[in-house]
Amino acid sequence: MAINLRASAVAVENPQGFSTVTVGFVVSVFCVLMFNQPFLSTMVSAHGVHSLHDYLFAGSTIVFLLAVINLLVGLAGFRYLFKLWLISLLLIGAAVFYFENTYGVIVDRDMIRNSLETDSAEMAELFSWKLVFYVMTLGGIPSLLVARTRISYGSLIREIANKGLVLIASLIVISLVALVFYQDYASVFRNNRHVRFLIMPVGPVYASYSYFTHQLANTSREVKIIGSDAQLGASWGEDRKKVVTLLVVGETARAKNFSLNGYARQTNPYLDGQDVISFSNVHSCGTATSVSVPCMFSLKGRREFDPSDAHSEENVLDVVQRAGLGVLWRDNNSGCKGVCDRVEHEDLSHLTGDNNCRDDECFDMVLMNALEEKIDAYEKGVMIVLHQKGSHGPAYFQRVPADFRKFTPICHTNQLQECSRSEILNAYDNSILYTDYFVSRLINFLKQHESDYDASLIYVSDHGESLGENGIYLHGLPYVIAPEEQTHVPFLFWMSGGFASRFGVDGACLKASAGRELSHDNLFYSLLGLHDIQTGVYDEGQDMFQSCSHNPMHAGGV
Repeated sequence: MAINLRASAVAVENPQGFSTVTVGFVVSVFCVLMFNQPFLSTMVSAHGVHSLHDYLFAGSTIVFLLAVINLLVGLAGFRYLFKLWLISLLLIGAAVFYFENTYGVIVDRDMIRNSLETDSAEMAELFSWKLVFYVMTLGGIPSLLVARTRISYGSLIREIANKGLVLIASLIVISLVALVFYQDYASVFRNNRHVRFLIMPVGPVYASYSYFTHQLANTSREVKIIGSDAQLGASWGEDRKKVVTLLVVGETARAKNFSLNGYARQTNPYLDGQDVISFSNVHSCGTATSVSVPCMFSLKGRREFDPSDAHSEENVLDVVQRAGLGVLWRDNNSGCKGVCDRVEHEDLSHLTGDNNCRDDECFDMVLMNALEEKIDAYEKGVMIVLHQKGSHGPAYFQRVPADFRKFTPICHTNQLQECSRSEILNAYDNSILYTDYFVSRLINFLKQHESDYDASLIYVSDHGESLGENGIYLHGLPYVIAPEEQTHVPFLFWMSGGFASRFGVDGACLKASAGRELSHDNLFYSLLGLHDIQTGVYDEGQDMFQSCSHNPMHAGGV
């Protein structure tokens, strides 16, 4: 035993230093053991364990995982880069593992996009001392050990040769595992494409690489024109009232928590008497703002849409503006994600001197600031998009003024795991209640101006939210595995009598068909059809209002 201890002591002190291959392998083993429980449990759960073969497959996932991580770890095994690379991977792995373990999220390319395109206030809400603890213990301590480890670097040629040997050895191991268990891995990965992002720290590194290369490939693209032939139809004759449509883009609202859709709690007391039509079976085209917002305005449907298209391809707002109706985007969130690049837009999220604003953010009522003056600036009328802060989590309690904390007790922290399920739900439902009040106030505003405007209002959320169902919180899961709570969104519609008469929309018919299956994919065509905007890109089959409209353009398109 003494001999072994002395040998161990010599090995630890090792005045010559450890090779990059040895240090890289040790770090890879650490990553497998500490960061990859979600990957391993998902693989075993997706495959099932019922026989000896299944147990052997489960064991092979550890070998496969170690080989894949070792490939990544060894990429920068050169002097001046190696330690920094290992420390970066350890800190990334610890941070991502925290979010996976705490909220059940998956860091894929869309999550990277959502993180980079959000604002600092939203990012700050995700900060916690628990996050610091994870990063410092699981990332910081091993990083300190790496920093203090003596590493023996060979010549450049030798290090390249070592990396080549590691690469070959890892690929051989991966190939052997794949050869023996090919059908098993093919089945799991084919049916669970998201699982590759669970490999820590490979997943987030790959997701980041995918995001930046994708963005780089699209930066030089010219903006593609959509609906160049757009024009206003016969409904836009001379000496008519202004047309005003308020399009409220909600944030993180899920349909099941709207009492208008049958929710047991009264979360829509203000809209209950507003003759609002609630389309109860609408699904989003994404699970995160950076995808859903540009997607819902795009000509492309969810399956064809790419978020980079928002900056390189026109959307329905461009078509509406080209036809002759004014367009204005007002934001109380983290930006329009490229949708408003070519129309008038303004950020009210940090407006000073408004009673609805605090030091760090504003309540959604700020979006009504000087609304009438804005409308007056447009001759024929205007479509105004109001982008809410809505129910953005995890700090739901910060989204509402104190007067709207009807459901109590509430979760008073952004650390949802510290709150009971009922406290989280109460805080969230209060944010829905405030949205209800906000939208009702907008409708009242339009009613007060019925002698001046032919008006309508559309409310639709960008995506939903998980509130702890099956241990999942927040949103952003890959669409293929996202629960209904993250994709089933509310969609509300109101119109004045003048608007209904002018554009031939049958409200009773819409109410009778409000339960049919719809999605964000319908919005592009529905906005065109609803406002009698004639263009060759219009598809009446995708227009959710078409079957209840007497507008001539719906008789056969343009």
